[in-house]
Amino acid sequence: MKIFNTLLFTALLATPAFAQDAKPTAVTDAVQAVPTAVAAPSIAKHACTSPEVPGRLASVNRQKSFNKEVEAYKNCLMQFRDERNKIARANVEAGNAAVEEFNVFIAEMKKAQ
Repeated sequence: MKIFNTLLFTALLATPAFAQDAKPTAVTDAVQAVPTAVAAPSIAKHACTSPEVPGRLASVNRQKSFNKEVEAYKNCLMQFRDERNKIARANVEAGNAAVEEFNVFIAEMKKAQ
């Protein structure tokens, strides 16, 4: 009898599982559609160039010119920063909109059930 039970148990384990007829839910599909790893996008470096620092013996005109170049360099970097911040805010808003869309979908799904 012990051998029969062992054979029966082994036969049950070897039997292939039958697929379920139930369709996966939209939530299951949505979760499966989410990528597991997202590669970071490449971001271009700024095109601003730093001015050459004059020596101690530079003329007054060169020092004035240098001060203007430093101001231009600073303005270029600030403009680059502002552009990057604008893009970052747009990305955050797009991400939040996607989450809100999903929340609305889940609310509608719950209401329908």
